[in-house]
Amino acid sequence: MHPSPALKRYNQRLILVALIYGAILIASTYGFKHHLMSNAMTVVAALCLALSLIGNFVAVGVYLAEEHDEYLRLLMTQRTLWASGTALGIATIWGYLESFGIVGAPAAFQVCLLWYGGLALGYPAATLARMARR
Repeated sequence: MHPSPALKRYNQRLILVALIYGAILIASTYGFKHHLMSNAMTVVAALCLALSLIGNFVAVGVYLAEEHDEYLRLLMTQRTLWASGTALGIATIWGYLESFGIVGAPAAFQVCLLWYGGLALGYPAATLARMARR
């Protein structure tokens, strides 16, 4: 099966956002580590990093709006549900472990990384769930 035009555009958006994120991450990490950035520049760098990650969420939403194939739209919807459940579930467990003093507090943006991991797990999980229903 060939990727739909909407899926091609989605992949192009993800690549662009990933490249932007990587460039900002490398530059800001280097600048911060070598004390080249003022506090204001550090805030701007942090906001740019966050916005580039948020760009991935926007790309998913745009893809869902653009995709005309109902099956492909359903697949992405299921993947995003898996991603959300994974991120929220792990964050909840971690929060309780943290409140009982068992683990330390992670950086809050790591929930976003959990979401991406859940998105990756969502495709095979949704596929297996469909196979089990047959």
